[in-house]
Amino acid sequence: MTSFYEHLADATRIAIAGDWHMNILAIDKILNKIERMNVQVVLHTGDFGYFPSKEDYSSYVTHITERAIKGGYYVVFIEGNHEQYTGSDGHWWRSETILTREGLTSLRNKADENGFVAITPRIIWATRGATARIGTNKGRGVSFIGLGGAGSIYREHAQMYGFWSPNEHVTGEDIARIADGVKRLGGSVDIMLTHDAPAGARVPSLYAIKPEDAEERKLDRRAVEDAEVTRERIADAVEIAKPTVLFHGHWHRFDRSTQSPIRSVTVPMIISLSDETGANNLYFTDTTLWEGSEREIEKNLHRGSLWL
Repeated sequence: MTSFYEHLADATRIAIAGDWHMNILAIDKILNKIERMNVQVVLHTGDFGYFPSKEDYSSYVTHITERAIKGGYYVVFIEGNHEQYTGSDGHWWRSETILTREGLTSLRNKADENGFVAITPRIIWATRGATARIGTNKGRGVSFIGLGGAGSIYREHAQMYGFWSPNEHVTGEDIARIADGVKRLGGSVDIMLTHDAPAGARVPSLYAIKPEDAEERKLDRRAVEDAEVTRERIADAVEIAKPTVLFHGHWHRFDRSTQSPIRSVTVPMIISLSDETGANNLYFTDTTLWEGSEREIEKNLHRGSLWL
């Protein structure tokens, strides 16, 4: 992973991406935008499409990897609820591109000291609590921490295809990993990635479902309740991390809110990104825009001058 960390230290241009769902038909349009902006690191909020048992997985990650090598960037994703947590069926071979086909549950044990696992030479999984700094060779740099996982309210659909796992839910151990990650970052988190929104954050109204809505929406009430528990745990993690900006996906709709109270902290900005079919799947920033004191950075955040 040495080359990965060297790349992070030299990089300045960052993209933050919402759900991709292993959508091969949509990915080129997204990567075109990333490459036009000369991005060096893509931070992905989950539902990336880690399904090594699926037939088209190989072509999906190979295509992204080849373009990333040519374009000079890495894709760093946290897991969503639509990823493969269980082991892969069949006897899969290793290759120069596909470094592992393990399920995420067992693969987590192979993370390095900062919480990262290489999936391909250019696709990196950020396990829960993973941390890094980007752009430190060019100035202050930008710190980020990741917390994947979310509750599937349409759980029976995932179960039908054999990919649902209770490990999609955020646990108390994950919150402890966030606390450890914040310590590694010296207590300062610029960007936090979660898949679902934390409890207390604004969620697009058409998609916000509470347990009491489950029967009317013909959903399993237990699945909706479990999803709410995970959102509460994400809020616990956010309270610990105190990020300047929190990005999440999951709801497939764009939204941006400021000064959001989450538990005892106020998050200056929370951004919900659309999925791969939406116009607002990507945000762009540059680490050189994050120079100055915390107060100056927050002012620039609200002016919109941290984004490209």
